[in-house]
Amino acid sequence: MSPSRWAPIEEMIREFQGLLVPPLPLKIENGLDCAESCPTFRAASPSLKKQGVYMVFDDSESKIYVGVTIDRPLVDRCRDHIKNKRFKLLGFTPRWIDVIPFDPEWEFLAPSLELYLIYKIFHQEHGCTLTLVNKRGTMRAHFEIVALAVADLLPAQE
Repeated sequence: MSPSRWAPIEEMIREFQGLLVPPLPLKIENGLDCAESCPTFRAASPSLKKQGVYMVFDDSESKIYVGVTIDRPLVDRCRDHIKNKRFKLLGFTPRWIDVIPFDPEWEFLAPSLELYLIYKIFHQEHGCTLTLVNKRGTMRAHFEIVALAVADLLPAQE
């Protein structure tokens, strides 16, 4: 059973999957409890050894930070966030880091999912009441989505 903090995000992922043909096999998985020590790469679960999107929640599960790693495993990126004091400056204390691992043949789509989730959470879609800690990409994601929509409306050039 999935944690309740995933409910609005799971709907966003299903919507993202619907944009792709064929649909991607995406699933949120438990990553790390920041109150515990971060595993080494060798001890990490198979999901944490992949690249993909990660979501950092605070203890109250009311704030979220969405990120992506495409150059190293999720466990390494998560370890950086656990050690990093930058979140403290934002008034954010990480507690849970959940992941959406990508198989190697689909890794190139991970940044798109990251921007998609940031945009959807920022605009409080699907009943999402999470407060977004990072705002990176929200305007860029908005303009990319608008540009794609406009391109679909324009007649094909020959």
